[in-house]
Amino acid sequence: MLVLGIDPDSKGSGWAIVGGDPPRVQEAGIFDTRGNTGILGVEKQILAIRELAPQLPEVDHIAVEYPQHYRNPYQRYGAPMKVNPNHLMMIAAVGGAVAGAGKLKAGGTVSLLRPAEWKGQRTKGATHRYVCRVVKWKYGLTSHPGNALTEVIPHKDSKFHPWTGSSCKPWSEVLDAIGIALYLLKKNHP
Repeated sequence: MLVLGIDPDSKGSGWAIVGGDPPRVQEAGIFDTRGNTGILGVEKQILAIRELAPQLPEVDHIAVEYPQHYRNPYQRYGAPMKVNPNHLMMIAAVGGAVAGAGKLKAGGTVSLLRPAEWKGQRTKGATHRYVCRVVKWKYGLTSHPGNALTEVIPHKDSKFHPWTGSSCKPWSEVLDAIGIALYLLKKNHP
């Protein structure tokens, strides 16, 4: 079974095709639009998605992280959220574009997953380390185990589509996309 995991963001969306037992990342990458903000960044990602989609294999499932906002725990009830709803709408547009462009086998499904559903209460760093252990990717040490990983070495059998730009942040998007796919694999084949 193959799963396309997608972690949409308005600045760069991670994606990964994961399958097998033990799970292996077949392909992964990011639609990186740094330098473009807002709707221009989203438009650039959607064009990149349309260009890449025909090259990807058919999958059994597509799993997309669904945007979620969090209330600041120190914020009083009824105070405005510090999340721009337009940002969430742009993230949803990217997620929908990837889900719609993915090649789904007959009888396949598309799942929308909230972050709390697929990663629970784990920190970003703990989630990334877990993902790397499962798919046998190596990672560098960071100052704190809860921090997101910035140094990752994909397994030699994984096809990785590199991004342009100097930022290390896209590893976070890619590792989250892999985590989303792993969650769906485990859910469907415990």
